Amino acid sequence: MHRRALKYSEFGDPREVVQLVQETISTDLGPYDVLVRWLAAPINPLDINKIQGVYILKPQLPAIGGSEGLGRVMKVGTSVTRVSPGNK
Repeated sequence: MHRRALKYSEFGDPREVVQLVQETISTDLGPYDVLVRWLAAPINPLDINKIQGVYILKPQLPAIGGSEGLGRVMKVGTSVTRVSPGNK
């Protein structure tokens, strides 16, 4: 499975440090994992602050921008009970 993401490896001006990347991701899940296909994910002021490195909680780099989104559950681990494939 592939994903496109806004990824950054250093803090700074989002126009300079953020890159759109396409990566291959594993669909092998642990017992408590959930695989979600994102349908929409905005970049909010909080995300801009994180990318700039001025937010109080700094993400571990490299990081992917985005703190919220809308998606559909594609696959769940064997111990997941609260969501099912197809849930939004």
